Amino acid sequence: GYRFDGGYLQVFHDVTLNGEHLGTLFLQSDMRQWSVRAKRYGGILCIFVLISGTFALFVSSKLQRLISRPILHLEDSMREVSVNKNYEVRATKSYGDEIGRLIDGFNTMLSEIQHRDGALRSANDELKTRTLELEKEILHRRQTQEELLTAKHTAEEASRAKSTFLAN
Repeated sequence: GYRFDGGYLQVFHDVTLNGEHLGTLFLQSDMRQWSVRAKRYGGILCIFVLISGTFALFVSSKLQRLISRPILHLEDSMREVSVNKNYEVRATKSYGDEIGRLIDGFNTMLSEIQHRDGALRSANDELKTRTLELEKEILHRRQTQEELLTAKHTAEEASRAKSTFLAN
């Protein structure tokens, strides 16, 4: 077996020959060198972990900016469109990755909305023009109807006057 005793490692092993017990091998090792080495390697490992962590933090912050910048730009464009109702705004595409395809989709959607908005505006203008024409037509017909009624009343008066004259 083995055991640790006061900074030493002690190892015991039975020595046998042809099944006969000849004795016990006893080794004793001073663990101070191993402790010094373990502390040195632990210190090196801690320094390596700190340096690696700092490097990873630096690289991840650069990569995060690389990824976040297009998304934040897209968010700004979206906010400007929704607040100002300005469908002429377009987000600029930086890369051809997933975010770039998302920006392309957003710009395509804005183009379709702008096209539909223009079509709706022209249809609305055409409807207003047609409504004005119909209102003029209604006004003209009312005037004609009033003239016809006046002419009818005049004709009826003339007819009555003629009937009265003939009767007399």
